[in-house]
Amino acid sequence: MDLGLRNKVAVVTGGTRGIGKACARVFAEEGARVAICARNVERLESVRKEFERLGAEVLAFQADVSMPAQVWEFTAAVKARFGRVDFLVNNAGESPVGPAEEIPIKRIREHFQVNFFGPLRLVQAFLPGMRKRRAGTIIFIGSIRGEAPTPFSSIYSASKAASDLLVRAWVRSYGITATLSNCANNYGPYQHVEKLIPRQVTNILTGQRPKLYGEGRNVREWTHVDDHNAAVHLILD
Repeated sequence: MDLGLRNKVAVVTGGTRGIGKACARVFAEEGARVAICARNVERLESVRKEFERLGAEVLAFQADVSMPAQVWEFTAAVKARFGRVDFLVNNAGESPVGPAEEIPIKRIREHFQVNFFGPLRLVQAFLPGMRKRRAGTIIFIGSIRGEAPTPFSSIYSASKAASDLLVRAWVRSYGITATLSNCANNYGPYQHVEKLIPRQVTNILTGQRPKLYGEGRNVREWTHVDDHNAAVHLILD
């Protein structure tokens, strides 16, 4: 496919696995210049080499989006290397599960640093340049739990709702266009879309019994990470 991304600059957080890697890989395949960040150095190096074999120019930067100083270092490195950003995909995130009253406040703050404040800092770093050029796209990888929480997901749901409302407020504040994409969910009460389906298939191939989550009642559409990724790039197109 040709999404018209050649020589565009794309930043993807959490870009070494799952939805983040799949999204960044399409940018690389389409000829974009790609900047990814993640915490694991070994995975960063592996993905950098993988994307460079596709012919892409890649900046692979170790950064934890929950740490403000590391976010600023990453954004400074992106600006120094590429000069501008055309696409920002805020993908990095985590989803703690459990009764809210049992999760320490310190842990909740850390979670919001990853899911809300980290992405907000990246927007603060790159949005001024986009507005100056009157061009650019920012994507938040959200969750249906930001609107329809599931049991024991109150902290995660609150963080995703905060990001969702942040974007909605920008629409009203600046008159910009926003596209809300509601991808189908996968199977089970604890979703890991990039891992679950391949794991179920490999269990079957190796003669192991597929896992049954909960009582088997929470069955929804099966969606692979590539389907979520395709939705992101459909929005870009």
